[in-house]
Amino acid sequence: MPELTVLIVSDGIAGHVRLAEGICVALGRFLKVDVRIIEARRVRRWLPRRGLAALLRLGCFRAVLRAAYSLQLRWIPRSGVIISAGGDTLEANVAIAKALSVPNVFYGTVRRVDPSDLALVLTSYEANTTLNNHSFSIKPSAFDPRAIPLKPAKTFSLADPPRTLGVLIGGDDDSLFRYTDADWGRLFAFVGELTSRHGISCQISTSRRTPARVAEAARRSLESDPHSRNRFIDFGAGAGDTIEGLLADADAVLCTADSSNMLSEAICARRPVVALTPETFAYKPAEEAYRNYLAESGWCRQLALRDLDMRAFIRSLGEIVPRRDCVHDDLAELLRVRLGLDRSEL
Repeated sequence: MPELTVLIVSDGIAGHVRLAEGICVALGRFLKVDVRIIEARRVRRWLPRRGLAALLRLGCFRAVLRAAYSLQLRWIPRSGVIISAGGDTLEANVAIAKALSVPNVFYGTVRRVDPSDLALVLTSYEANTTLNNHSFSIKPSAFDPRAIPLKPAKTFSLADPPRTLGVLIGGDDDSLFRYTDADWGRLFAFVGELTSRHGISCQISTSRRTPARVAEAARRSLESDPHSRNRFIDFGAGAGDTIEGLLADADAVLCTADSSNMLSEAICARRPVVALTPETFAYKPAEEAYRNYLAESGWCRQLALRDLDMRAFIRSLGEIVPRRDCVHDDLAELLRVRLGLDRSEL
């Protein structure tokens, strides 16, 4: 199998890096991939993006890396493909790819950068796919779904609920999602009920958005049955447990609706997933279209936290038909064709 060195340009945000890693998983379907990561954080945010875009058009790639990111081109490892996600990585992605004369992939929304400077733009927003080098893709998980056991197709009921439940919790997202103490209280009371009354093992993972006090409340919600297989993964503590392990064990998933990354990863894992909304929330139009696509595909359902109880949860699960195929398979074929990476000389 041909080998390819792939460079992930990271802005330090875990969700963005995981999207880039998901693209690497897809490349690994047909190439032996050696993944390198370089941090490219905007150190001079006052520099106008239109100015950086002008420098890129003039071929001043070193200047862009030095001025915006304090990076030197000589620090960049030789790579066959450049990959990144998150708007702050765009200029670095393009500058490195142009300087090395290699193709590049970006997951997200292209802003000031000339779209033709990217070999492939992946997006979860179908409205952004009007250009030839833009393609729609569900957000790929950073792990290979084939490494997770595919659970037998099953219809859950009150008499036969999931035996292991994954719970992915986020937090407030600017002004769009606002969780109150009452919202969190409803969620963790439900987790405690599942454990103590129904004998369901709950495995909770926090994220970078989760406030410390909410993480502690999540931990306490699992203490009602010390003999269960409950597990708590604290994102901020850098625990050895991973979301992959949580999803591998889970028969079904509860996920706070603020993070489409978490929701997409649970769908990629081929698990039924219910997204929980707080009292105050809103989606931007493009994001709402993505959520509607996921729901209309039958892979998830949305449920208000104020309505969360066992009957509503089981009813929502009954409306879901989880994916049986792997997102990364279709993405692999797209990457192979668009990037010309099927050549044996790679």
